Amino acid sequence: MFRKLIERIFPKKKEEVEIEKEIEEIPEVVQKAKLQVRIENLTGIADVDRIARFIKDGDVLFLKVKELRRRDLGQFQNTLQKMKRLSVQFGWNIAATEEGYVIATPSNIKIEK
Repeated sequence: MFRKLIERIFPKKKEEVEIEKEIEEIPEVVQKAKLQVRIENLTGIADVDRIARFIKDGDVLFLKVKELRRRDLGQFQNTLQKMKRLSVQFGWNIAATEEGYVIATPSNIKIEK
């Protein structure tokens, strides 16, 4: 009822009617974002490229680092330094836990510390 009254007071221009028809004809495409959480082992610096690929794909990673840290502390530190450089370069978020995990997320997912 109100719509008809408004249309009488403010008639639509021909262009507006055509645009509205075009808008109604466009199908709405909604893509569901798929978020994957992966648990991976970090065994050395060679794994960083594989892990970087997962993060670039938008996955959240829980990396098991306890074994690497126990086995070779120097390699553990070098591996984490490389991951930190990549995280700064691409805007990823990285956080370590006391339980021996490193959490790595893409830039659109923030880690509250």
